Amino acid sequence: MHSVNHSNHGIPASEVNTLIISCMDGRLNGIIDEYGIENSVAIRLRNAGANVSEPEMEKSIRSALEEYDIKRIMLLPHLNCGAMGLVDSTLTGLKSIDPRVYSDLVQQYKGTFVDRKDLEERVNPDMQFDRLKELIGKREIFISLSTLDPAGLSVPADYADHEHTLFVTKPYASRCEFMFEDATEATGKEVKIWGTYVVQPPDESSIRIAVENLGIKRVIFFAENQSDLHEMEHIRKGLEKKGILNGTNASIVLPNHIKKKVTGF
Repeated sequence: MHSVNHSNHGIPASEVNTLIISCMDGRLNGIIDEYGIENSVAIRLRNAGANVSEPEMEKSIRSALEEYDIKRIMLLPHLNCGAMGLVDSTLTGLKSIDPRVYSDLVQQYKGTFVDRKDLEERVNPDMQFDRLKELIGKREIFISLSTLDPAGLSVPADYADHEHTLFVTKPYASRCEFMFEDATEATGKEVKIWGTYVVQPPDESSIRIAVENLGIKRVIFFAENQSDLHEMEHIRKGLEKKGILNGTNASIVLPNHIKKKVTGF
């Protein structure tokens, strides 16, 4: 199980009161950092399609509900979603996919939607909202649902030309910009707010979709602290054995200020 972690950027774990659940899409990073959390400290959970039923996502939600005094969950699926496009093309017979991706993502939508528009605007938001209510049970937690439209975001005109990166990490309360800054400093190569897909907690299906369907070649496994480093290494090795990372440049990244504490350099 992937437990959730408070940030090493000065946020006490006792202050965490919000979960943000959204898609891994790199166009959403900025708005997820800012969206409706002025007076909250939020754990971010992201995968392909804001899929609450994906096993690792579900485990992380359960863990957060047990570990923290969660008062609010913000569910943020979006339009023009690549994961929903994959669901649509698979169930209409246009594409064949890995059996695990079918089980983790696609299968739940079989027979539920008319077309992709219906899938993104009605079916997926409602399905994930209902699953969240089941997981919450009798807890007094407010769920807000907002379907984001990337067309209304200030996405750079050359977004499609960016070298996209896959950023795999555990659920933290850190903003994307802080983690990306740490990764940029540690690797010497910029990790952009735009064009970086984020999977947290790590899950095989979302990583497979990013690499095999989206063609992402740069994969960063990011650990905010030394204790999480070994878990990231274990996850990467498991994916390598299955061939999922073939053709990628995959690296393990630990922030420089943490390295200095461990090594003294």
